[in-house]
Amino acid sequence: MESSQVINFSFRSWYCAIVHFLKKCDLALTCGVCRDSKYGIRGSHNYNNTDINVLNFERIKWGGVRHGDILYTYFDLNQFINTDIPDPTDEDLNCFKEILSTIESSEPTDYPSALEKRLAKVVKSSKAERQVLIEILASIGVLRSRSYDRPSKGKNDWVFAEYWRGEDKYCHKTVDEYFGKYLQL
Repeated sequence: MESSQVINFSFRSWYCAIVHFLKKCDLALTCGVCRDSKYGIRGSHNYNNTDINVLNFERIKWGGVRHGDILYTYFDLNQFINTDIPDPTDEDLNCFKEILSTIESSEPTDYPSALEKRLAKVVKSSKAERQVLIEILASIGVLRSRSYDRPSKGKNDWVFAEYWRGEDKYCHKTVDEYFGKYLQL
């Protein structure tokens, strides 16, 4: 998957998060629904010392890593406005179908880290890039946990995908909503 497609996935995740935020806004730093949840978008009182160059590097290198941070969301959407994202190629679509197939064939007890390892055979990428891809898919609802009453596996950096397990597979409805015109599953 090329960097433009990773950026496109990143945009889609932020678009969904912002729409959710605007629908549920409660004059807080974050969404009224997500405000008290560690899985929602985080806000801050002060953004004066934020290095935009670091945000841009992370965005280009890995598709972004601060997917729960409202400043990064704002930055990412502003960059997306000026980005020419081509339609996906047949190769891109085949890759995405393989990603979905890999998710669908997950073992019921798989954690996101197991999915990341399995995706290494499908997506030419680094571990960090695959982790961001999983986080993006989770943030837009493609990977959706059916339960949040699950143990976490040690210390990890998962935000949106932390409670996803292989038994959850992927949400066909969300895939159809966002990618159906390309995939014709």
